[in-house]
Amino acid sequence: MSGFLDAPNAKSGVVNRVQTEQYYQQSYKIWDDFRGPLSQYDGTSLYLDFGDPAGVGTYRAGFSNVASGASAVSRWQLPIGSSGGRNTTIDYGASYVKPSSEIEDTRSSPTNTEAAAWDGDFFQIRRFGMTQVVVWLNGYASGTNSKGLIYYGNNTDGQTSYVRTNYGAYGRTQYSADTDTTDNWAVMSNSDNHTQAAGMRFTCFGEDASDGSVYIAENGNDWVKKVSGGIANRMESGHFGLWGDGHNDNESNHTILMAAWVRGVAPIQLLKDEFKWVTRRWHKATWATNAE
Repeated sequence: MSGFLDAPNAKSGVVNRVQTEQYYQQSYKIWDDFRGPLSQYDGTSLYLDFGDPAGVGTYRAGFSNVASGASAVSRWQLPIGSSGGRNTTIDYGASYVKPSSEIEDTRSSPTNTEAAAWDGDFFQIRRFGMTQVVVWLNGYASGTNSKGLIYYGNNTDGQTSYVRTNYGAYGRTQYSADTDTTDNWAVMSNSDNHTQAAGMRFTCFGEDASDGSVYIAENGNDWVKKVSGGIANRMESGHFGLWGDGHNDNESNHTILMAAWVRGVAPIQLLKDEFKWVTRRWHKATWATNAE
């Protein structure tokens, strides 16, 4: 496949979700089955595969990046922090990470030459859009306290692409945008679907560059628009992480099997291919049937 940054208008202007879909369909390729296709996609900058054996791949140093496409930054990683690292207590068919207690210290910042070259925002959401992907199981059997899941941003108004669960209603998932003084969260899950009892989820959150619309896709289903219009986030500097958020007030201990951060709204066929790969890797997991 040609590099993601050669997609239509990438060098001259905004690349929206529809353009990326069309480009992907024209450039479809056969993926190496050792890794999920999303890890090999040219738009994926950071990919964590918690199903790897101990000491290699994602577990070779901290939580290491195993993305291999054109946008991958090999030295990016997340600290293990207090997560406890690799876990095999429950047999899902491959390992996973399930912190023994609620944590908020598994995050990192691309404060390097890559970020500086893009005005502090490596993902350039207003130009390309962004996708965050996480394979997870709600870590709580009940409760309505806010629990962080996956995020990118810097805590400033209009500069947070954060995902939290359970706030106000158990099993509810919300997206963006949190500030120290004002909360502005959009409900992403249908009713209160994202419960522990419902099962494992492959959940994708897409933020479109052209108008800031936010989409969700789960367990092989198509993108569903949950937020219409507005303006895409623009980070002056960004950190990315799992289990919590930048404010240190949404700590959690959800079970996570895999996570990825992607430049652009990822093509839905790619995500469907990734979901098939994920269900083969963690073949003993019970997958939610009430996916979005």
